[in-house]
Amino acid sequence: MNYNEILNYINANHLINNYYYSFCDVDFGCSFNNNYLENKFKNTIYPHIKEIKACLSTDFSIKAIVDNIFFEKIKKDLIVQKQIFIMSYCSTEKGTIRVNKYCFSDFTVFDTIKSDSILVVHNNSHDYIYITSNGSIMKNNFYKDYYMFFEHILHKKCNEKGSILIHASAISTKNGVVLFVGKKRSGKTTMLFECCKKLNCSPLAVDKVHLKLENNKIKVYGFPTRLRVLAGTLSKYNELKNIIPLQYKNASEDELWKGKSDSKVDIKIKEFEQFIDKEFINNGDLNLIILNNISKDNKKEFFFNKIKKEDTKELLENIYTPYNPEEDWWSGIGINKCEQMEHNRNYMLEYIFDNISIVSLNAKNNIVDLMKVILLNPEVNYYEIISN
Repeated sequence: MNYNEILNYINANHLINNYYYSFCDVDFGCSFNNNYLENKFKNTIYPHIKEIKACLSTDFSIKAIVDNIFFEKIKKDLIVQKQIFIMSYCSTEKGTIRVNKYCFSDFTVFDTIKSDSILVVHNNSHDYIYITSNGSIMKNNFYKDYYMFFEHILHKKCNEKGSILIHASAISTKNGVVLFVGKKRSGKTTMLFECCKKLNCSPLAVDKVHLKLENNKIKVYGFPTRLRVLAGTLSKYNELKNIIPLQYKNASEDELWKGKSDSKVDIKIKEFEQFIDKEFINNGDLNLIILNNISKDNKKEFFFNKIKKEDTKELLENIYTPYNPEEDWWSGIGINKCEQMEHNRNYMLEYIFDNISIVSLNAKNNIVDLMKVILLNPEVNYYEIISN
């Protein structure tokens, strides 16, 4: 079997809907033969990735096909020799998503171990075919395979074109975009909620952004990510208390601060927009970076304006270009351009250190008060609130 045989079978046996999109200067095509997958994808990329008119030249193309018989046929044809790779997934929650890799003459197959799906990759690193079964669709594995494949491909294609990926939430203010950078459970989602609900800021990103230097400014592109919110954050708002998981409805403050993964609730982006009465924006110019640490152990709440370059370890740890610490570089996309990606990353960091304020924020309560000072008094060098 070769790649063209797979493609010919699909074209002969399936009615396919084709769409074209653009994100961070990367143009790509997505095709579906299944309405559920198509709608799931469109709802997930809303509102960050915009549909465009059909274009002759794209940076990549990915087809999503649901076909039980063809899925089983390809599975039987897989050779014995294999390599195991790890796809991006929060390692602190429910483990990692692993894929087996099989090499053929003109294509490679990635077979997910925990779900019934495969990704067929042409050796040109442009054409991709995702194939799954109806059973897998019913198990709602969209985020555990198809979207994992898709976001990895798009991240690396963006990196090839000069962007860097950062683990951060983001808001838009009248002065530009503010990034909230920090490790898991550092309060990125809490800052997003508080600023959008109470300070009239607009949301830009939930968990990941791409930065790109354009016309002597750093453009921030929000990447489409699931909005999964901890019970502790939900408990701050009367309108959201009804969706807190039952076992956490009457939980103590200490229990809520633990931030266990089973206390997380998925909130649709459109539902979040209704809650804050504002719509997401797609991109904006970077104005401020906040290295935040929201913790119950903080006794003082303070921030420093323009912290020193050598004190930005937390920022560096959350830059996922060229290497993403959450996953293997399983696709090989751009791996031969790694040095150029490193150069782009370092050049952009120097630009940030020279032109963008970086603030260290440590807090337990009074988050809104702190953010008011930060946003309204950009020249203040030090501010402190002593908690009770």
